Amino acid sequence: MEEYSLRSQVFQTIRDDILKGKYEENDELREATLGKELGVSRTPVREALRQLELEGLVNIIPNKGAYVTGISDKDVHDIYMIRSMLEGLCVRWATEHITQEQLEELDEIILLSEYHMDKGHSDQLTELDGRFHQILYEASKSRILDHVLSDFHKYVQLARRTSVKTEERAIKSIGEHNEILNAIKAKDAEKAGDLATIHIMHVMIKDDLLLPYIDLKTDYYDLGLEHRNETDDQVTVDSANATKKYKVAVKCATITPNAARVKEYELKEMWKSPNGTIRAILDGTVFRAPIVVKGIEPCVKNWKKPITIARHAYGDVYKGTEMKIPGPGKAELVYTAPDGTETRELIHNFDGAGIIQGMHNINASIESFARSCFSYALDTKQDLWFATKDTISKKYDHTFKDIFQEIFDAEYKNLFDEAGIEYFYTLIDDAVARVMKSEGGYIWACKNYDGDVMSDMVSSAFGSLAMMTSVLVSPEGFYEYEAAHGTVQRHYYKHLKGEETSTNSVATIFAWTGALRKRGELDGNQELMDFADRLEKATIDTIEEGYMTKDLAMITTLPEVHVLNSEGFIKAIAERL
Repeated sequence: MEEYSLRSQVFQTIRDDILKGKYEENDELREATLGKELGVSRTPVREALRQLELEGLVNIIPNKGAYVTGISDKDVHDIYMIRSMLEGLCVRWATEHITQEQLEELDEIILLSEYHMDKGHSDQLTELDGRFHQILYEASKSRILDHVLSDFHKYVQLARRTSVKTEERAIKSIGEHNEILNAIKAKDAEKAGDLATIHIMHVMIKDDLLLPYIDLKTDYYDLGLEHRNETDDQVTVDSANATKKYKVAVKCATITPNAARVKEYELKEMWKSPNGTIRAILDGTVFRAPIVVKGIEPCVKNWKKPITIARHAYGDVYKGTEMKIPGPGKAELVYTAPDGTETRELIHNFDGAGIIQGMHNINASIESFARSCFSYALDTKQDLWFATKDTISKKYDHTFKDIFQEIFDAEYKNLFDEAGIEYFYTLIDDAVARVMKSEGGYIWACKNYDGDVMSDMVSSAFGSLAMMTSVLVSPEGFYEYEAAHGTVQRHYYKHLKGEETSTNSVATIFAWTGALRKRGELDGNQELMDFADRLEKATIDTIEEGYMTKDLAMITTLPEVHVLNSEGFIKAIAERL
């Protein structure tokens, strides 16, 4: 052990006590008391306190005394930023050099963590969490990296006391540790490093925006490609059923695999869109509206008011069945009635290879869609537009048109007249032309695919794909909130490489605020609803004060702009909460 001077020994002891949480913020550190406890004179204590002031851990006020400054929110953020950069590298090197003894100790730590989590022993969890990372530092076999991280480690421990404190976070943290360990055992250094980086980011986002303010309790379902593949996509069905149980859900961005992803992730099959599966089970309507802020002007200069897209969330291409036709032959639609009677319609007589697609809808879902749209229009006092291509699709699209008109005439016409709002039907191509020339301020109801495309168009024209709220509303009273933009795949892969990203997180934040507000409404929790309002206001204030991600900075009309990366933007919002 390195020999310290008396002053250094005193400095290290007091420093360790502060970082271990022995002293609370603003506690006074008396020279005489510390000298008596440590068996030294006041002189080395005084010198140690001055050194601690240089580190920012102590504030010395002349003629009053020395006081513990503790660790600030910015310190916590900086700690996790530094960790996200260093620990990914550390784990990659540890994968190459770790011993069997160290692997066994990591296994034991995970088992003990699960035990203490079940018992609710938070102090033991913090200690074990720290030991897990310390072993990885040692296993890196880098004297310099081990020295830097070990000296930094006590700051990490203090920050960690605020992060591994909820059951949900503890479960997730242990699971992430286990994934890292499995990657190390498999000698997959790249994957282990990526997992370590993501592990740190999860902590930072939760700590900055949610956990300091609310007691977040969730039932978590992993819709990542790997887990969907492991469960044969049953986890997606389970998540939809959980939404029915709890009535409110937040869905984060997911990846719908293409052929390249099937190979990359070694998938059993090209799993369908999770959104399509969930929407089919919940049978609701997706309402999407732009988030309007000062300084982000719509690309369509005559748009003055938000345009809300109401997207039918069932069937069509998202539940379609497809087939490749290998060569000449006849393709037919066949309906077989319960009594065995068949009805056939020719699709095409192929004289060579081709493709076909079959899609469906059901009257009950279309009726729910219509009623949701009419009710939402009345609630918000907005005109409702609806459009299909019934001149071409004389049975499929025409059925949509007929059902809407029948329900409107029978149930809503008088209510619309009383409210002074209008229901307007036109062809989809005419609707697009009218939308572009309008000033906005209405609801545009669309079939599933049309709504998918037009919501992206409207949100982009208002500023950004990440500046649009999205909620699936079921007629049975279920609500699923999500980011309308889905996965920003290019940025996701940059993040896995440890590169800086400037992904706009507004839509994801508003998914959380929408869900929290609805949860508060259903439970009669005004405090939770107020927090959702504060977080939304903090997000909008951040942008309107000129602090934004790159996508908004490129189009803003504000004179002074500060371009932030993803983490910096989240931190800027947290500072305004």
